[in-house]
Amino acid sequence: MDRPSLKQLALDGEAAGGNIIYSLPDKHNRIAIRRPRARTTVNDLPHDVLLIILRDVHRATLRPFNHMADMGFERESNHQPELDPPAPYHSRLSPCSQHSVEHIASVSPHWLEAMSNSSEFWTQLVIWTGRDATPLSMVRKYLAGSRDKPLSIHVWRRYDPCVEDRTEKAHVKAIVELLVPHMKRTKLLCMHLLHSSSLPLPHTDLVGRAENLVQLKLEFIFDDAVARPAPLPPSERTFDTPALLQLSIGGVHFREAYVAPVPRPLFPPKLRWITITDYTSDQVPFPAVALLETLTVPDGCPRRCTGNLRANLTNLQLDSYSDADPPRLNGQNIDWYFTDMSGDVIAHLSSHLDYPSVETLSYTRCTTSTYNHPTLCNSYYLTLEGIPDSATLRYYMFGNFISIRDCDGFNSEVLRALARPVSGPYSNAESWVCPEMDALSISGCKRFHSSELRAALEARRRRHEETGFAEVEDFYRGYMLLSVTHLYVRDCGELAAEDREWFDNNVEEVHWDDWYGGTGDDDADDDDDEEF
Repeated sequence: MDRPSLKQLALDGEAAGGNIIYSLPDKHNRIAIRRPRARTTVNDLPHDVLLIILRDVHRATLRPFNHMADMGFERESNHQPELDPPAPYHSRLSPCSQHSVEHIASVSPHWLEAMSNSSEFWTQLVIWTGRDATPLSMVRKYLAGSRDKPLSIHVWRRYDPCVEDRTEKAHVKAIVELLVPHMKRTKLLCMHLLHSSSLPLPHTDLVGRAENLVQLKLEFIFDDAVARPAPLPPSERTFDTPALLQLSIGGVHFREAYVAPVPRPLFPPKLRWITITDYTSDQVPFPAVALLETLTVPDGCPRRCTGNLRANLTNLQLDSYSDADPPRLNGQNIDWYFTDMSGDVIAHLSSHLDYPSVETLSYTRCTTSTYNHPTLCNSYYLTLEGIPDSATLRYYMFGNFISIRDCDGFNSEVLRALARPVSGPYSNAESWVCPEMDALSISGCKRFHSSELRAALEARRRRHEETGFAEVEDFYRGYMLLSVTHLYVRDCGELAAEDREWFDNNVEEVHWDDWYGGTGDDDADDDDDEEF
């Protein structure tokens, strides 16, 4: 019988996965066969060892949970953040890092069995609605697996081109019924659904003492909730949230949960951020003063927290009826952010505040007031964004540090108005547009030239110089204008050479795109620029 050739043996060896070794000493061919060694895979590890590996994999997907940083205030928190699972589609995460426990557990039944014995894997519950909805059995499994650990719960609607889902409300109701018994250990509850009518209502559907809840978001795509014409009868069912820091809620839900009930339930005492979105004029009238009464702290009461409450009001068509004896409310500790709001509503809200100045105001795509003599608060920090016309921009332009973003209304007409005084309201007193402005940031505004901006600032500086560069404290003596000392311009067009020279010699700090100049210290801290 013929022996196999070396070529054939080589081919057989390759087919065997390289387990055959050939050596040719002297003139004789010898074939040595290496026996494949038994290999230990990760699935052969005992549960206690496997859990060490899986914990490292799971923790690699966690991010530091910092309430302040998530809400845009990274500097305000000095304590060490705790690890928390990232939210689905978190803005800071790449698609590759958007893992969930299911992704890890689905690799192998052995992995799932090991993870089932450790509660730390089941503290973030992601529940999907719509197509491929999360089964309620999976929700129960998570809740049981998490044992007594704090919970981060996300209820999200999976992307779907459909604009109607008649099953969503019933599905969400069943989910909420499973979650309510665990409210005491829930620290984060974020819901983003198709219909606002599918969301649970605090104090009615969401009940119990949620003593660890710091973030509650009840958000939607389509606003179809209907406000009740009469308040619900008094009930002992409450939703106590003593630690709540952030609340995002629709206008109807806010009215039904916190404004309309008699008596009104306790408002979260430590709330720092609130966003109220959408309330249309065809709903039951929602008085603007009722919203203010809910948000403000009554005179003589202690402040609800160590910092200001940031109130984001978006597209709220509130009732601005006239009141013969309007209440005066203390809104001094609230920073107001108005988006898509009527100027009449804003003026009505301002008229009920007992102090005409606040720290921060922001107006995004807001209209001007139609009132003859509207009331408007002034602020130290003022942001104007998406204002299309110069009249509206001038109407809201009153502050010290002013940031103007993507406003077609910031044009030659506004700059001419800034460059000269107008007749004051009393006798022949001199009056200037935005007299206390000493810092100006402009970004994304294309309808002006650097020469026009220079002319406006030069005229204001010249008048300020005539008063001996009076400070704000000197205004009571009749000095009514400050000059701009800090200027930041980004994505607004070219800076002419002669204008750059003037800014460099007459403004303390100037940033124009990539050019930096001014009369101040070159090593000055750039923190002020970050405010804009």
